[in-house]
Formats: sequence, C-alpha cells, structure tokens
Amino acid sequence: GTLTEAFTAANANEESTTIYVQLNENVISEENKYFSLQSNKSMVLDLNEKTISSSDSIYCIYTLSGSSLAVKNGTITVNETKNTGYGFFVKGALTVENCTINAKQTSNNSVYGINGREGSSLTVRNSSITAKSTESSGSAYGIYADQGTLTVENCTVDAESSNNRAYGIYANQDITVSGGSIRAVCT
Repeated sequence: GTLTEAFTAANANEESTTIYVQLNENVISEENKYFSLQSNKSMVLDLNEKTISSSDSIYCIYTLSGSSLAVKNGTITVNETKNTGYGFFVKGALTVENCTINAKQTSNNSVYGINGREGSSLTVRNSSITAKSTESSGSAYGIYADQGTLTVENCTVDAESSNNRAYGIYANQDITVSGGSIRAVCT
C-alpha cells in the first residue's frame, strides 16, 4: 500500500498497538497534503534508506498530542516556497534515528527541521538536520523545542538564514545534547 494508507490505518487502529511500516520506494507528497498521526496512535516508520519529499505542503509529517512516532533509516526533504515549512511538527512523542532531514524555505517565512510543541517528547539520534531560509525575513530552526523534552545524541544540526535569525537548537526547556555538532549561520 501507500504511505497515506499506512497513516490512515494507524489512525483507524482501535487497539493500543503500534503499526509498523517500511517504505519500499521514495514518496512525494502532493501539494497541500501531509502525513498526520492522530492522538493516542503509535507508528514505527522505517524509511528503508528511502526519501519522503514534501513541496508546498507546510508540514511533511504532523503528529498530535498523545501520539508516538518513531522514524528511522532515511531522508525527509521539505521544500516550501509559499508558507512556513516543517519537516516534523510534533505535539506527541517523536524518535528519529539514522535520518537526514533537509528543510528549505524560499519565501519570507520560517523553516523548521523539527518543531516540537505543547509538551512534546523529542529524541534524535545519529541524524543530520539542516534548515535553510533563503529570504531576507525568513528564520531557520534546525530543532525548535517548546514545553517538552529534547534529547539529541550524535547529531549534526545546521541552520542557515539570510537574516539574523538562525537557530541550530531553539529551546525554552532543559535539553540533553551529547556528541555531534550544532551550527547556526546568518548570511
């Protein structure tokens, strides 16, 4: 089946079980469409060295409070030319392992590799996250963490903005970072 069908199945799951999904091909989301995991749903997504690409969809993957999503072994690419762009917009729990996240914004809005909100729990391991905004009023956030927990282990986090608002990690909470590198560049 398709990735859309897998998210639909996870959201329809009435049991408290986790849905396991492995990609067999690259996925390109349609404009203004994104993948969403509802409250109290759980999914493990093995990208299997494949890529999920999103263009002008605002979010690539969106999770609601109480959800749990683990993503591993692949690439998430976001190219947003109209609105604020998010690789992940998370209100639940997210674990990312062995992934590359590339988020690029070419309009006067912000871009986020990972945006954690409302008590989210974020764990990122052995991954590379790049957020780049090319317009004069756009901001770039590799990881934005608000009102939750954040653990980053052995990762490269880069943010680049053509104004003075680039944040490798932006957090208003305690975070744990070990190994890797964090870089923010304003050009």
